[in-house]
Amino acid sequence: MVKGVGKAFAVATVLVFGSATLTLAVAASKLQLHSVEDIRERGRDLLQPTFKGLGEQLIPFRTWAEEVAKKWRTEAIDESQKKCIIIELSKRLGVKGHSE
Repeated sequence: MVKGVGKAFAVATVLVFGSATLTLAVAASKLQLHSVEDIRERGRDLLQPTFKGLGEQLIPFRTWAEEVAKKWRTEAIDESQKKCIIIELSKRLGVKGHSE
């Protein structure tokens, strides 16, 4: 039983890696890739226009995210200023808080 599982695993591994190697070899042949530099150039030529288009599509999202971040920062500053004011008033009025 265990030998059968081991053989099946070995066959599956050979099939997966063999087919992946064959696929990469055929793709490299079709794209005329002979060196690492060819891969870099071809990849840059194929992907750069896609990334530029994607960046242009994400401009509204970026603007929205910046506005929300500004809002959160100002709210955080307002909250910290309120806490400072409350602490200062408590000290001047002689009120002892739980946090001291």
